[in-house]
Amino acid sequence: MAPNSVAVLYFDNLSSDSAYAYLADGLTEEVIVRLGQVRRLRVKSRNEVRRFRGTGRSDSRAMGRTLGVAYLVTGSIRPAGNRLRVTAELVRAVTGQTVWTDVFDRRSDDVLAINAEIAVALATAIAGRLLPGDRASLTRWPTREPAAYDLYLRGRFFFSRFTEPDIRRAIDLYAQALARDSSFALALTATAHAWNTLADDWLPPREAYANARAAAERAIALDSNADALVALALPRLLLDRDPSGAEGLTRRALELEPGIPQGLVTAMMIASMHGRSYEAVNAMARLWELDTLSYHGAFFYAEVLAQNRRFTALAEFVHRVGDVMPPAEARGWEGVARFGSGDCAGAVPLLRQSTEIHFRMDLGAALVCAGRRDEARALLDSTVAEASRRYVNAYFIAALHVALGDYDAAFAWLDRADEERTGYLAYLPTDFRWDPIRSDPRFAALLARLGLGGER
Repeated sequence: MAPNSVAVLYFDNLSSDSAYAYLADGLTEEVIVRLGQVRRLRVKSRNEVRRFRGTGRSDSRAMGRTLGVAYLVTGSIRPAGNRLRVTAELVRAVTGQTVWTDVFDRRSDDVLAINAEIAVALATAIAGRLLPGDRASLTRWPTREPAAYDLYLRGRFFFSRFTEPDIRRAIDLYAQALARDSSFALALTATAHAWNTLADDWLPPREAYANARAAAERAIALDSNADALVALALPRLLLDRDPSGAEGLTRRALELEPGIPQGLVTAMMIASMHGRSYEAVNAMARLWELDTLSYHGAFFYAEVLAQNRRFTALAEFVHRVGDVMPPAEARGWEGVARFGSGDCAGAVPLLRQSTEIHFRMDLGAALVCAGRRDEARALLDSTVAEASRRYVNAYFIAALHVALGDYDAAFAWLDRADEERTGYLAYLPTDFRWDPIRSDPRFAALLARLGLGGER
């Protein structure tokens, strides 16, 4: 392990009020972000430390070995009225010896100052004397409005729950933060990421990506950091249909922050658009290797393996990610692997276990393959009925029509997906689900119209 590697464990909320959990989480994640800006440090991501939440450092040696770090940071917060007590400690993982510790007893609106002081102290204790640029990064304040920062942290907390209502709540909190400080670039970038996340699965992409683009462009005008650049790259790619512009933004983001997750995902989508299967799979393999506890990394790696017909690799991968994916979703991917390998009957019960709507594409195809066509038709009908009540991605419905052999209807729904600007269209050149119509002249015409295709 690198001698300057560190994992910041989630700080404990010692208040009897669980509502302060957002503050403990926000402080932890901000310290992680600040330390990550010091190039001499190797800092574990929040996803990698999340599973150790609430464990303290009961066995620092085992924890350090598991995380592959030389140092661990633990801490706690205890709010009391308008005061906030924050305790932080840096320990050497192999010995459990305390290297640095401090207690910050401040006004509750001094969170930004506490963040900066903790980050500077930790970086100095691990890396030694700081370069002027490092110190400037560690002590930079994203806003001078404590209330705006508090609202931003609350928004981050809700966003991390990753449900449609919680993401919408996060957007509202970010808007409140921006009402207090319109130049708060972090809140603008977070807003863009939230809208990008709602697109395709919960909201019509054209609407969501337009909102994301507006927020990201404002953020970049204030601070063109890697996170803001990748927030803009997605709407640039999918809404504006500007792959060269999106690729430029993504490349710049990866230069600033190698391995930034959304940058790798966008790079994968661009590779898929051009039929560069090997490059797409490698991008997601790298994403997974960089953070093997990330749900999103696991999801995208599984999806790109499936799209590119690597069903044996998908089955092996799914068996390794039990701690990352919800069990029902893991069974869904196992079902995709079974179906792709020809075990249609075995795939059906596995695919039925997941409520994720994207698995309906594969469930419908597996039902048809298993001779249960009436059930596949019922699945299509219920999905179309659902689309009359809420947004359902046209790409999914088109794939169900393909499974049933209704190719005219499939192309009509693909045209609708085009109008929606769904990001899933990026996968048309490589996705195995479209193999039954790949030789249809209309499919080639669609790819040409969208500017997609190339080698596979």
